[in-house]
Amino acid sequence: MGQPYPLDLHVSEMRLPDGRLFAGIVSDISERKKMEEQRRKQQWELAAVSRMTTIGGLATAIAHELNQPLTRNFPFAASDAAILPNPCLIPRPNCDSDENVRL
Repeated sequence: MGQPYPLDLHVSEMRLPDGRLFAGIVSDISERKKMEEQRRKQQWELAAVSRMTTIGGLATAIAHELNQPLTRNFPFAASDAAILPNPCLIPRPNCDSDENVRL
């Protein structure tokens, strides 16, 4: 007994005066099944790549949204320090101005 394999079966019926006659065509569809499985794997891999691309884009957008206010405000902080008579940006309570954190 051989190995099972996928096949396609087409059967036709012919009516004759003395009875019926059936004819069938059997086709091996192993290659088609292999190609379908390969296609399913490629679609799954493509979906995974698509998800990773989407996550990368989301991470880029989040990084941009976080950096945008910092980048925008940094020049103002530097100019404020240059204009103010006391350039201490983070004063510590109960300390002289020399012990404050400077920009």
